[in-house]
Amino acid sequence: MTPRTHSGRASDHIRGTNRQRETDSSQSTRRPPKTSVVLPLADRVERLERQHRRLANTVAALARHAGISVGPPCTACGDCHLLFEHGRLRCPACGRVEIP
Repeated sequence: MTPRTHSGRASDHIRGTNRQRETDSSQSTRRPPKTSVVLPLADRVERLERQHRRLANTVAALARHAGISVGPPCTACGDCHLLFEHGRLRCPACGRVEIP
């Protein structure tokens, strides 16, 4: 009785795996390194934070000039901050009025 041997399928499988690895390694050279993706994202976040800070400062200055204060976000709609004017809080987005 002779032992059964595989008909080369194992070697085909190994070759296919190696071929896949070769394909993966060639594709990884085409992808940009992580650092080239992370740096532009970090730059975008920093730029957005600066823009947010400038807008917040501008809105606060405009509110002071108009004699009103900017309060917390509206609990009803969450779209705007409440404006404190004439002893009451008002949401410019949904019109909700609160008297503290």
